[in-house]
Amino acid sequence: KPKGLEDKLSLSGLLNVLDGVIDCPGRIVIMTTNHPEKLDPALVRPGRVNKKLLLGHMGPKQVQQMIEYYCD
Repeated sequence: KPKGLEDKLSLSGLLNVLDGVIDCPGRIVIMTTNHPEKLDPALVRPGRVNKKLLLGHMGPKQVQQMIEYYCD
């Protein structure tokens, strides 16, 4: 298969899941990327993505706070 076709089929399948073609009540989907600017706009349009959160570089203080929060 040509590379472009492979990518579109994968995106198409993911969009079907996000749109509820496969019923998953109460689902939570978490997507991560290092390059949000490269995501297809169809993937991140309102209605598919309800919340965007930027997790930037953490300093030592933030790392310590996270460890204390989740491990204590």
